[in-house]
Amino acid sequence: MLQSAELVHRSSTDAASSLLVTALNEGRDVIMDGTLSWAPFVVQTIAMARNVHNCRYRMGVGYKVADDGTITENYWEQVKKKRMSIKS
Repeated sequence: MLQSAELVHRSSTDAASSLLVTALNEGRDVIMDGTLSWAPFVVQTIAMARNVHNCRYRMGVGYKVADDGTITENYWEQVKKKRMSIKS
């Protein structure tokens, strides 16, 4: 069972990540405040921010440890390419 502090941290982190990906998908400016100490998250987040004008994103599975001990870190997933509208 999760301790209360861990549950609150996970919930608030998920909420912040959801707001971040939604704002970037909508083309909004974003200011991030945090330690940026988790390198894989930082690298993937910067890559998403640089590429969000080409495709949409959603939250990934995050940090997961499989039964065999394999670690997967997938914080953001590409959803689809954005269509470019041609204006005359």
